[in-house]
Amino acid sequence: MELKEIITSKLIHTISGIPVVGIDIGFRTGKAVLLNGSRLYTSQIPTGFDMQKTALVLLEEILSASNLKREEIRYIVGTVRKGRFKI
Repeated sequence: MELKEIITSKLIHTISGIPVVGIDIGFRTGKAVLLNGSRLYTSQIPTGFDMQKTALVLLEEILSASNLKREEIRYIVGTVRKGRFKI
């Protein structure tokens, strides 16, 4: 997906060119986004019992879709249902 499809062109120039990932592990669904330049990659899967494993699967999926390696990601931000657990 192109970033310009969801964010106004006036804001695109303010977003840094470094690859960043956001992961949210909810009660029922885990979601991840990867922003790399003007491209946006997303993934969504059911949350399993092991939330860390769910986060790793999400990360692997978006890295595969983007053809990036984990060490190329500059920042990873994560949230978990009501902040009860670490991912």
